[in-house]
Amino acid sequence: MAALESCLREKEYERAREIALQMGTEELTEELQRIAFDLEWLDPYGFVCYLIAKQKQESSDLHIVAWTLLVCGLNHTEDAYLKAYYHAKKAIELDPVDGTNNEMMLMLYQVPGSLVSREEAVEALNRLLAYDSKNKAAHTFMRLYPDFHHRKRLHLTGQRKLFEVSMTALVLLFCIMPTLDHLWRCLVIVLCGVIFILREKLVPKKVRPYLFGVLFVILLLTVDLSGVPGR
Repeated sequence: MAALESCLREKEYERAREIALQMGTEELTEELQRIAFDLEWLDPYGFVCYLIAKQKQESSDLHIVAWTLLVCGLNHTEDAYLKAYYHAKKAIELDPVDGTNNEMMLMLYQVPGSLVSREEAVEALNRLLAYDSKNKAAHTFMRLYPDFHHRKRLHLTGQRKLFEVSMTALVLLFCIMPTLDHLWRCLVIVLCGVIFILREKLVPKKVRPYLFGVLFVILLLTVDLSGVPGR
């Protein structure tokens, strides 16, 4: 939009901000990239920082815009990747679940001399796989860095931690109170284990029917044993 470019040329940021608010994130990014690439000046990035400062509730969207400008349009400028690293970290801090935010960190890790540590890259990779096990960027990254592959399941979300605590509690009950009810506790443990296995996709789909068959047999045995006198 020529109006936005004109406002930036004249340093009229508030007027430019009014125009930007009427644009979608993708449209704004493309327009600022065009200005930064064609005119080779830094005002588009400074303008995005101005927009971030003016936000009543900071979101990751504008940090993504800033990152894109720095990496795709202004990467030849001084400290471009350092600034991009800051925006990637901030975006993840504001929205750790968003795939784009974590993909930005993985992309920066591949830049020679990047400030992204291996630990940060692993954490970003784990977050991507935790919320989307088929994420293309994550699998492409693992092909480039095979030694990261075995780490992909290290990340534990809150739900997984809750599951581990629940399983531990069930095992303790099973060991401490070896009564008739332990059969039912055993069944619950098996159920939780099957759910976990299926959820994590650790068992091929072809094997899953057999797993359910084993579970059904355990269920029948449990019901039968629970009705045997003196047991």
